[in-house]
This record gives sequence, structure tokens and C-alpha cells, in this order.
Amino acid sequence: VSSSVTDALSNVVVVDRDGEAETLPLEPRGYYQPRFSPDGSALAFAVGKGALGVNGDIWVYTFAEGGLRRVTFGGSDLYPAWSPDGARIAYVDADRSRVVAIAADGSGGEQVLVGGEVEVWLPDSWAPDGTTLTMSKTGRTTDVYLVTAGEEETRLFAADASGAVISPDGLYLAYQSPPAGDARVYVQPLEGDGKWQISSGIAGYPRWSPDGTRLFFLDYSGSERVVMEVDVRSEETFRFGVPRKLFEVGQFVTATAPVVNWDTDGDRFAFVELLRDEGALQKIEVTLGWSAAIPGRP
Repeated sequence: VSSSVTDALSNVVVVDRDGEAETLPLEPRGYYQPRFSPDGSALAFAVGKGALGVNGDIWVYTFAEGGLRRVTFGGSDLYPAWSPDGARIAYVDADRSRVVAIAADGSGGEQVLVGGEVEVWLPDSWAPDGTTLTMSKTGRTTDVYLVTAGEEETRLFAADASGAVISPDGLYLAYQSPPAGDARVYVQPLEGDGKWQISSGIAGYPRWSPDGTRLFFLDYSGSERVVMEVDVRSEETFRFGVPRKLFEVGQFVTATAPVVNWDTDGDRFAFVELLRDEGALQKIEVTLGWSAAIPGRP
């Protein structure tokens, strides 16, 4: 198959609440996992190749300047997650099977958060105090863990789950379970008892609004993938309203569990749009007798 298919070139697209899309002025490349900075002034994403953006690095795009800045140089970095103050970005160093944090401006050294294991850890979100992260640990199963700086032990929060994000007040955690397939969106308190199912149909990839009054997720229960919004309250106990449809996202890359491939700052929504070479997709070349070229084979 032509490399124009396997290279998976894409654009980063920002959509408003009415579904109006604007493509960022960037050359088509392999963009993955866009993440808004806490103040909404920038987007971080991985730029690489393959299904997860491996063989790439973390870059940051600033909306005001329209500039693109490279943050990491490891060659196998993906899945960025901003700290609450926007000063650091956690990401996966795939070559060395670890999660590290680095200053968002590229200065200073790395802080290793998790490393040295066979399983893959994906940093999903930071707690407001900037010390604890939710991570999806993928091995034989995919589960949600809490990882706190300075503590050797990790805490299992939810089994058979992924994409966990902590609410802006630090009290609740939204996630999808199971990580793929017949998934639903749930909310649980970080401490104490309670559990609420937010989506009625198949859905996943939840994201909080910055002020914590709304929860967004992607609904897959119908013929089209849809961004849903639901009002939430957490003064005394967690309460939520009826989810409502915002817009359809059929043209964007979203169904990539446990990897979350979209984000929102509450009013804007960032997606990856794959550029499809329809001509190349219609042509698959078949080579016969290829084994004869292998030394020692007839």
C-alpha cells in the first residue's frame, strides 16, 4: 500500500460549539493527542508516525503567534498532559517505557514519574495541586491508577477503565469503562463512596470544562459520533443534568481507546483530521514469489 496511506498525514482542527471547524495553519503531518493548555492559549500534541504517533516528539502551538515550538527531542515521545499551572507537560517516553514531566518551555531536566515496566502508562490528567496524575495502565488489562510524586506506590482507582480526568475542584474523576467496546462514561469521587453513570448509550473520552460546571464526552450509540455536553454540580454531592448534543465528529479521529485523541477548553474543541488519499486507498499491490529473495529460501 502506498506510503501516502501508511504515513497517516493529518491536520489539527479546532471546532466551536456550533460545529464550525477551523484548520490550524500547519503543514500536514502525523498529529496526535491534542491538548489545550490550562489557559487555552496553546495546544500541545504529538507529531510522529503510526497509530499512536510513535517515532515523534511533543510540540506546542500558540494561538496568538501561530507559532509551533518543539518541546521534546527523544524521538519516541507522545501523549502530552499539561500541569494545572501550564508550567509542565507530562508525556510518554515510549523507547524507555516511562512517563516523564518536563518544563513546557523546554528548559530544565526531566522528572521521571513512572518507568521501567513492561506495561504502557498513559498520563491522562493532573490533580489541581499538580502532584497527582491519573494514568491508564495498559497491559493484559487497562486500568486507571493514581500516581503521586514522591510516593513509590501507585493506587488502583478503577479496573477495566481508561481516559480518567480529574475535575477542576479535585473532588471527582470521570472515566470510561470498559476501555473499548460497550463503554459508558462514569464519575466517582476521588475519596469516599459514590458512582454515577453519565452516558446512557455507548460513550467515552470524557473531558471537564475549566470551571468544572460541564462535562463533555463522545457518544457512539447512534449512527454518528457526537460530542455531548452535560451540566454538573458538586457543592454538596455530585449532580448532573440531561446530556445534550453539540455536533457530530464523523470526519475526525476519535475512536482510539485507551488513547484520548481530542480535547476541549469548554468552548473550543480540538481534533485530528486524517487526510485520506482516496486514489492510493484504491490500489493495493501484490508481490508474488517474494520468499525467493530471502537467502537460504527456495
